[in-house]
Amino acid sequence: MYKKSLFMGVIVVALSLVLIACGGANSAPAGVSLTLKAQDIKFDLKEIKAKVNQPVNITFVNEGTIEHTFVITDLGVKETVQPGKQKVFTFTPNKAGTFKFICDVLGHTEAGMVGQLIVEP
Repeated sequence: MYKKSLFMGVIVVALSLVLIACGGANSAPAGVSLTLKAQDIKFDLKEIKAKVNQPVNITFVNEGTIEHTFVITDLGVKETVQPGKQKVFTFTPNKAGTFKFICDVLGHTEAGMVGQLIVEP
C-alpha cells in the first residue's frame, strides 16, 4: 500500500512538472510598457523594441502645444493625443520587421517626428 501511494505521488509530481513546462513554452511574451512623449516636432524616443505577439503598452503624452499622432501604417496603428493630455493604448505586432512610426500631422514627419519599432521573432 505504501509503495503504491509513493508511486502515485511521484506520477502526480512528474505530470505537474510536464504541464508547467508545456504552459511556459506556449505562453505569450510579457508586454513592453513605456512612456512616449510628443513635443512640438519631435518624439523623445526614436526606437521601440518588441517581439512578435508581445503587447506594446504605450502611455502617449503630448507635451506640445498642438495635436500629435502616433502612426504605424504597416500595423494599422493610429492614436491621437491633444495638447497637454495623455492617452494609454496597446497594440500587438503580429509580424517581425522594422516599422516606422510617425506623427502624421501636416509637416511633422518631414520635420523629423519619426522613430522605428523593431519587432523580433
